Amino acid sequence: MQDEAIETRRQTLLDKGWTSVEVFERGQHFSEWDYEKTGKKDGGRVFVTIRHNGDVTFHEGYVTRREARAMERRTNGENAADAGDKPMKPEITKAMQTYLELHRHTLVRADLLKYPAIAMRLAVAHMIAGSGLWTIRPEPQRAPKPEIAASVQGSVSQQEFDKEREAVLTLLDMNTDRAELVRHNGDCYPAAMLFMKLLTLSDTEVMRVMTFAMAETMQSGSCIVEAVGVHLGTEAKGRWRADGVFLDLIKDKATINAVLESIGGKRVAGTNVTETGKV
Repeated sequence: MQDEAIETRRQTLLDKGWTSVEVFERGQHFSEWDYEKTGKKDGGRVFVTIRHNGDVTFHEGYVTRREARAMERRTNGENAADAGDKPMKPEITKAMQTYLELHRHTLVRADLLKYPAIAMRLAVAHMIAGSGLWTIRPEPQRAPKPEIAASVQGSVSQQEFDKEREAVLTLLDMNTDRAELVRHNGDCYPAAMLFMKLLTLSDTEVMRVMTFAMAETMQSGSCIVEAVGVHLGTEAKGRWRADGVFLDLIKDKATINAVLESIGGKRVAGTNVTETGKV
């Protein structure tokens, strides 16, 4: 469906007079320094990039630097022979580039095996910023009703969590207004920059960051939450109490009567057994 939408937009741009609209392969980067901004009337083209996370960007009004130089020569009445211009060729082929990248990769990862502390920092950087191979999302905490969301956001535990997020963001020199620590955009550059920052932190500080990132990406309603809660001996006492939202969500009459008996005793429950759930 996304490909169809991109093709529709591409055709619309062509109909508007752009000379061409080139769609890059998914994940291919648009190196802006290799292009020059050029208007539509002057032969500017549109280049479309698609990140691995699905983000699509239309770079409108660009030509390659080589094309820009050629247009300048035409404007000045020169030709390629007069300018002494030779066709530019890449220093290495795409196959050679892949060859070098793969060998560099094997060398670096073999060395990384000897440094678990550095690997831990690299893993934390990937957890938070992601890469073309890592995709982790924070728990969205979606609620079916606004009152449920308000109840969760106002809870003591959530306030503790939000306070720790601000502290971790400060530790990493990040904007404390971020709604979440973990945020991927399909680009490995933020992960590389974060990795460099983590190298300056102590093991204790890195573990603090990793702990928060793990907590932020733990899936609500999953068996993982149950397993961790049982192991930690998590208790609701002192941090949660039945509020109006909780009581309103109890719909079964038998359940309501059982709760009433547990709280108020058999006499109170018996007296109200014929009353409506609302009462």
